[in-house]
Amino acid sequence: MIEETRSPGSSGSPMAAVLVLAAAMGLYLLLDMAVAASLNPIISGGFALTALALGLYILNSLPVRQRVLLAGLLVTAVFAVRFVDWDGRKPFLRDFYQIQPGMTAAEVDAVMSDYIKQVSPFVARSAEGLVQTGAVSYQHTADATGDSDFGLITFAGGRVVGRTFYPN
Repeated sequence: MIEETRSPGSSGSPMAAVLVLAAAMGLYLLLDMAVAASLNPIISGGFALTALALGLYILNSLPVRQRVLLAGLLVTAVFAVRFVDWDGRKPFLRDFYQIQPGMTAAEVDAVMSDYIKQVSPFVARSAEGLVQTGAVSYQHTADATGDSDFGLITFAGGRVVGRTFYPN
């Protein structure tokens, strides 16, 4: 059973603590809107652990049950942000990050079929017309808000050997 007592020596305003946590979450949301940080498990996991530790520490003046509840809600919110698509970039990156070394051009095309594809004029193609060696780029939009965002997939021997995202 969770004990409903305040920690010895705890002080400070619970409202101030909640505001600090809200500001931290706001910073994470801005980072996610700018660079889709929630799609990176290291960033989101690191932020969740930091937020959990910070939350449990600064909410020290609250009863244990409320402290655990608020910290749990904060961690849940951090991981839920992964599923919020702010714009066309985030779904694009979610698909783009599925591309792994060793995939064929056909597999890449299946994952990236919803996006604008541009093939370098210098690629070597197979008899079936699939990219063997060279670079293919994908864009999520052609409008002015993200028209210079693109993901570059590099092939060698008919397989992916690299992927790089170039933001707007």
